[in-house]
This record gives sequence, C-alpha cells and structure tokens, in this order.
Amino acid sequence: MSSLTLTLVISFCFIGVAMSASITQATYKTIMDLTLKCGSDDEINNPDLDVSDIGVYFYNYEDSSKNVHRMPIKDAAQNILTKNKLDKSKKFLVFVSGFNTNVGFNEATKIRNLFMKENSYLIIIDHSSYTNKGSIYNAKYGMAVKHVKSIGKRLAQLLADLYKGGVPAQKIHAMGHSLGGQILGHVGANFHKFTGKKIARISSLDPAGPCFYTRPAEEQIRSGVAEYVEVYHCNSGIFGTNSTLADVDFFMNDGKSQPACDEETDVFRCSHNKCVDMWKQSVLDPKAFTAYKCANYDDFINNKCKESTTAGFRNPLKAKGTYYFSTKGFVGLW
Repeated sequence: MSSLTLTLVISFCFIGVAMSASITQATYKTIMDLTLKCGSDDEINNPDLDVSDIGVYFYNYEDSSKNVHRMPIKDAAQNILTKNKLDKSKKFLVFVSGFNTNVGFNEATKIRNLFMKENSYLIIIDHSSYTNKGSIYNAKYGMAVKHVKSIGKRLAQLLADLYKGGVPAQKIHAMGHSLGGQILGHVGANFHKFTGKKIARISSLDPAGPCFYTRPAEEQIRSGVAEYVEVYHCNSGIFGTNSTLADVDFFMNDGKSQPACDEETDVFRCSHNKCVDMWKQSVLDPKAFTAYKCANYDDFINNKCKESTTAGFRNPLKAKGTYYFSTKGFVGLW
C-alpha cells in the first residue's frame, strides 16, 4: 500500500492544424514561432487574472456516494475536507485538463478508472473556460499562456488549503503535460510561498516549448519548486521544451520524434502527446521503462550507459541528471 501522495496531473494537449510528416523539425518550429502570439512580458507575468470559473471534480474510491460532478474551485477544499472522512495516509490524485480540452463526464471517468488501484482519492481540475478557446496557431493559445501564472497560483492555493486541513506537503505529487507541465512551476513556487513547505514531487510530461523557449528559468518548470522535479521529453524543441532544468530529465527514445508516430500526418504533435500514453503505461505496469543515465542518445543506443532507474509513475525518486529510455515492445509507443 502506498502512502499519501497528492498527485496533481495537469494535462495540456496541443491541438493544431495538420502538417506533413515530411516537414523538418526546424521548419515546423519556425512556422509556429511566426504564427504564435505569446503576449507581452506584462501580460504573461500577471499572476492575478480572474480564474474563478475553474471547476473541481472529486472522487472517493471507498465511498462513491461522496463523488461530485463539478464544484467551483472556491468551495473545493472545504467540501473535500468536511464532507469526507479522509484517510490522510492515502494518496490524493489530482488531474488538470489541457489546452483546447474540456473535462466532461466521459473523460473524467477514464481518468478515474486509470488510478482506481492507487489507494487514493482523485481530484480532477477543469479550467477549460480559460484554455479551451481556439487553436495553438492563433491568438487563443496566447490567451491560455497568459493565464498560466494565474491558474498555477490558484491551484497552489487549493493545495495549500488542503495542506492546512491536514494533507501533508511531503505527500503531494504534481503531474502535468505540456502547458500544464509549465504551470507546475508556478504551482510549486506558490505552494512554498503560501505554506513554507515544498511539494514532494513534480512530474512534467513534455512541458510546453512554444512561448516558453526564451523565458527565464524562473518562469519555467525547474528544480527547486518541489523536493523532486522530473521532466519527460518526447518532442523536445517543438511542442515540448528543450530546456533541461529539472533534477532529472528523462528522454523517451531520442526525446524528439517518437517511432509510433512515423506514419502520422503530424509527427511532432503525435510525439508530444505520446508522453501521456507513456505515463498511462507506467501507471499500469510498474516496471515498464528502465532508463539509463547517458550524456546523449548515441551513447544510449550504443549501450554505453550503465547506471539505471525506473522511469515513469513508479520512479523511485533517487535519479539525478539526464536519462534515456526506450519504448520498444510497447504497443502504441513504438
């Protein structure tokens, strides 16, 4: 049985126009850089935008009568703490939806089922009012980016309220994909500001690159915002960041273009989203991915690396540095 871990899963999946699989990575990035409208420094750095319409779902696996469909974030901590007889030795899993996505009943059910065996409670965050308003290839993605700090700050306040209600900080595990992976930096930093404590673990899955490539380190996901920060690179340099600022940076295959996406129309977007599929696999299969500490991908494929760890959800949290792992043999990932 695992101890209480508050797992914050922030999943932002970029939804863009289809592009030819033959387009080069450099050309693809150039097109995005020319079309994205990221906003001014003042707009991006505003942490106090109104994000009060964030919704929260709560699932109690032991008592389904306590499950709720959606509640305002302002009421969430009090409802969770007072309307449930919480076993604080258990995990809290929190999932936050992504750019251009909307968490409805069906999606929430899939997320709930994935973590059903984790001896946990589950919280799902819906912030689609601020991040589900258009394509990455227009100003609407820029609007989502402008809300990153505010969403991160508000989610940190929710976690801080739960902490003040008895949820130990050392049990909190925050996970996020893409834009959500960048939000985690602000969640962790603000949680520390509010409580004086650090989240135990942050797992950022291919944190967003667009509108973040040139931002200062303190505006990106990085080491220091939690006791342990891990980043997984699946489409580094395009949809995902090429920054390596975490305690440990894992590269899935070469970290840029995933083999399972070779026949897809948009190889890079597919590769970016494969990070989520990898994470799901690591939840279901505790020993799915063995990662090796390597200086580069060539050393990895030439078997020059010896030090290893388990990548994914079951990471034992001891590894530091740069690691590579293969998804060969896993359906849908190779």
